[in-house]
Amino acid sequence: MSWRVGVHCNKPPAVTCTHLILSRTCHNLRTLVIHECDSVTQDDLKYLLGKNVKIKHIDLTRCCKLNSLCLHPVVVHFKDLNALILNHCIWFTTGCLEAFTLYHSKLQMLELSHCSSLGNVSAINSFLMKCKDLHTLNLSGMDCICDSTMETLSHCNFKLRNLDVSYCTRITGYGIRMLVEYCKELRNLKLFGCSSAVQKLAYERVGFPSNVLTLKISIDYDVIPFMSRIPRIMAQV
Repeated sequence: MSWRVGVHCNKPPAVTCTHLILSRTCHNLRTLVIHECDSVTQDDLKYLLGKNVKIKHIDLTRCCKLNSLCLHPVVVHFKDLNALILNHCIWFTTGCLEAFTLYHSKLQMLELSHCSSLGNVSAINSFLMKCKDLHTLNLSGMDCICDSTMETLSHCNFKLRNLDVSYCTRITGYGIRMLVEYCKELRNLKLFGCSSAVQKLAYERVGFPSNVLTLKISIDYDVIPFMSRIPRIMAQV
């Protein structure tokens, strides 16, 4: 029998006990979701991961007290991993991402929103080049993301359906045009907080080919001075 475990921290003592029990008793997990749990220790998590090498989905969003060493079992042993969600995990470093690049190419979902320690865009692009099955990618709040990442996606990630690059202010209209031209499966694109030029481009659909008519674009209306007109696109705010 396979199991899914999800923990959201609001009472640290109880959650600490839960972690201890889970790490010692669960040996057939497929999905692990732990959100905002500062009480989880690196040793407990590493032990739990080491005993559950068939996990396919890991979500450690906002678990801020860990470090990249706890993911060593994942890097080396998790051959079936298809979803890695580490939003707001500032401990996830470029070195750890490079290790994933060596061992993992089957990821279908990757979320690294606001992982501020990932400052090497070349390392990110190299990983994306290997993950050709990605359908969901979240890089929002990553200052290093620029047109080179959009170019990598357009050349290597043709299955991409959902992309969030909100607050990636270095992306220009050139990168967005290339993305929507070549990623023909793209359906959901979030551009909150991007430059006004990029958001205007999205609103006007300048350069958007006809094959992406079903594309949903999230745009920040506050930066667009001409919103009195009826939008010609489906906007999700």
